[in-house]
Amino acid sequence: SATDTIRGWAGTALGPGLTARTGLPVACDNDVRAAAATELATLSDDAVLLYAAVGTGVGGAVAVSGRLLHGTAGVAGHLGHLPSPEAEGLPCTCGATGHLEAIAAGPAITAYYRRISGESADSLHTVAERAARGDGLA
Repeated sequence: SATDTIRGWAGTALGPGLTARTGLPVACDNDVRAAAATELATLSDDAVLLYAAVGTGVGGAVAVSGRLLHGTAGVAGHLGHLPSPEAEGLPCTCGATGHLEAIAAGPAITAYYRRISGESADSLHTVAERAARGDGLA
């Protein structure tokens, strides 16, 4: 099902709806687990893998004995919602506060830069460009 990264879509079962519309079997997974599966395919059958990705969120996937784990809630290995003391009081995309994603995801880093610099920045790419040009706050 969809996650809370896309507001209003959390818990939406995508596969059954697509199957109903197309008549084809559909399997859905998140982007990080899909990327981890690609990496896992290049490893031995007994591989252990922790795959981390930082972008609009802070994702993760874990594999043991060559198999991706999903966990009871489908978020095994996901890193973004781990508690972080540095994020205390800061809102996460899930609606809670204090999660790693609230300080380490691209939008969070961009928002932090705007707060401390007083400058406008529409994306992490903008912040990175400013850092490359010597902006000490970026």
